[in-house]
Amino acid sequence: MSSGARMQPTASPYVLHPRPSASVPFIARTRSASTMPLRRARFLSLLPAAALLLLVAAAPLGAFQSLTVISGQFTSFTASSGVLAVNTGLGLRSLRVVAGTLVFLNSRNATTGDLVANDTITVRYRFDTLEVARIDISRETKQRGAVGAVGATTFELKFRRGQLALRLDTLSRINLDGIPLTNRTVLTNTGLPITVVYEPRGLIILGANAAGTLAVGAVTTITAGTRTVVVQTRTRGETIVLDANATILRNGNVAAITDLVVGDRVRCSFLRGTTNRGLALETRP
Repeated sequence: MSSGARMQPTASPYVLHPRPSASVPFIARTRSASTMPLRRARFLSLLPAAALLLLVAAAPLGAFQSLTVISGQFTSFTASSGVLAVNTGLGLRSLRVVAGTLVFLNSRNATTGDLVANDTITVRYRFDTLEVARIDISRETKQRGAVGAVGATTFELKFRRGQLALRLDTLSRINLDGIPLTNRTVLTNTGLPITVVYEPRGLIILGANAAGTLAVGAVTTITAGTRTVVVQTRTRGETIVLDANATILRNGNVAAITDLVVGDRVRCSFLRGTTNRGLALETRP
């Protein structure tokens, strides 16, 4: 290079920052905001094009972005534009429902057609585009009554002045004195008091807990042939014949009467009568 040629300035990763109290500037290294996308681009450039296409196509909405979560009351939904209006504690918020938006009603698959004015909803969406990734609708009511007829998918809740026909599905959870039942038909026509939480439009039971007579203590006798157990409580020995549809749980797992051993600590819910009818039994640690 000749002595008369001028050197062209080149980009430098260093930036001069003047010191207020010094006449000579000092050099501080800073990272340009553009270097982060470049690093990401270099990483992605190492992947084959086919792998990139599969990665993007398989990713659900919001997979590469953090989602914002809000809760409030559903106000309206316009199907033609996909605009969802939610009334939050900070005012009305308008979001955009897209093809990949998931909708659940009480943890069950649903659609935007299941939304009802004033439903309580939780929405997860992208803050930059306002695209909704997921809508969770919570809609339930509670009712007390007595157990009537119970089928595989039907449940009759009785009152003094009538009855209510409810429905059961695979997600319905029915407990008896806190013991989850594996066969809900064991309750049929027992008349036991029960508190039911259900979805008021579809009448699907979300959860329920019935109350029988509860024996808590140690097993002192087991007769597998007649399905009879004796539970020694603090005050007496309760002789209980387990129903053929009774739930038996050992350490939280489904078990049989032959899995019980003398000395087991148990909770057993039963119907008291001439013969005590056992409906559910679980061992305790």
